[in-house]
Amino acid sequence: MTLPDAPGAYRVVAATDERELTAADAAFTRTLGLSLGVLALALVAAVAIQVRVGLRPLHRLSTGVAAIREGRIKRLEGRFPTETQPLVEDLNAVLQRNEEIVARGRVQAGNLAHGLKTPLSILSNEVDRLAADGAPQLAASMRGQITTMRRQIDYQLARARAAASLDVPGARVPVAPCVAAIQRTLARLHDGRDLKFAIDVQADHVFRGERQDLEEMLGNLMDNACKWARRRISVKSGYEDGRLTITIEDDGPGLPAEQLGGALAPGARFDERCRGPAWGSRSSTTSRASTAAPSRSGARAWVGCGRS
Repeated sequence: MTLPDAPGAYRVVAATDERELTAADAAFTRTLGLSLGVLALALVAAVAIQVRVGLRPLHRLSTGVAAIREGRIKRLEGRFPTETQPLVEDLNAVLQRNEEIVARGRVQAGNLAHGLKTPLSILSNEVDRLAADGAPQLAASMRGQITTMRRQIDYQLARARAAASLDVPGARVPVAPCVAAIQRTLARLHDGRDLKFAIDVQADHVFRGERQDLEEMLGNLMDNACKWARRRISVKSGYEDGRLTITIEDDGPGLPAEQLGGALAPGARFDERCRGPAWGSRSSTTSRASTAAPSRSGARAWVGCGRS
């Protein structure tokens, strides 16, 4: 540094403690890092809140659809945002239409059954008249054909009813009350045989389908178990791979292994001494109803030695 009128140049030296500079730099770095961290957390929180609030209607819609599938509600209720309200209204309309189609199909199936059974009753009366008029062989042949037709009508009606209830949203039936009601009925029917029932069905186990389908399947299989059991019948329910399974067992003789495949054939019968409808026809109907929609109803029917 040169000053005016100075005899020479001057050098000025300024110094301070280096630790003070280091401390100031560290304080600034900490302040900057904390500020950036708080800003980042605020941005993340704002994005999370925005996403949560923005997707809340879709989550509500998903929850409602799951509730419909499980049978807790029948329609999506309440108001939704303008963007999703048309979807909700269309979905409710589809559900309403589906119920109407199922109800109409059942009514038509019932009408068809009544329409066929009346002519069959008339034919049956004519067969009795033929037998009385001295044509027993012809009457026996016609009676056999009428019996076959009636079995087929019952069989196809069961199939139609199972198909009509296939994947019906909201169809949900507790298993335990159905099993208990059927058990009481069968105990009265077989009162003289001292049968013992072992029921192990949880109260929260439900069948996704129609009550009459479940009652028909359980009634057929439990009745068959009572007919062939020596003394003990057991019914238990559980879940395997997310599917409801109902196991009905008895201590009867069962079926030979070579007859298992034919046990589910319509009209098949392995013991003519058994009175009532053919075991094979009933089991075939039960099997068809239970396996019509395995992914939804979760029901399965099988036959084994000592098991119905």
